[in-house]
Amino acid sequence: MEQPLAPGIADRLRRSESKAVESVVDAFHAPIYRYLVCRGSTASEAEELTSEVFFQILKNISSFRGGDDQVRAFVFSTARHVRANSYRMRSRSARTMDRAMAIADSQASPMERLLADERQAKVVEAIGQLNEVAREIIVLRFVEGLSMIEIATICGMPMGTVKSHLYRAKQELKQELSDSEPHK
Repeated sequence: MEQPLAPGIADRLRRSESKAVESVVDAFHAPIYRYLVCRGSTASEAEELTSEVFFQILKNISSFRGGDDQVRAFVFSTARHVRANSYRMRSRSARTMDRAMAIADSQASPMERLLADERQAKVVEAIGQLNEVAREIIVLRFVEGLSMIEIATICGMPMGTVKSHLYRAKQELKQELSDSEPHK
């Protein structure tokens, strides 16, 4: 999860204070990069797009009208638009998601890590089978930990619609993952 932002960050950003910009970059660089990778970008594409996200934020910060509590939604919404624009420019070839997150448990035995990697690969594959909207909502909710209100703002949907997509996506994932379990 990203670092908490200082009170008054929205006003300081609108004034283009360098410390405010630096704190937003520090707080959101890793989450935005992770979001872009989970949405199907390669590591190098995600790094390039992450830079573009912060460039666009600086370029458009004067149009931001929200308060401190809406900075995160503004950042992720910008990332969503940058990614969509990039996606439109590239060929529309099918992509599979890269790993959602690396397993960082160095205490686990090699066998435990192998089993965890296999489970994670199944989850990532199942998420990759979801439609574009469901996949985005799952990533924003469970990988980035955004609230339903923030997801609704980022996706430009009513909260009820986001909840419906999330419910259906979780049901599809549950079904897909239970189908892939060996039956004993």
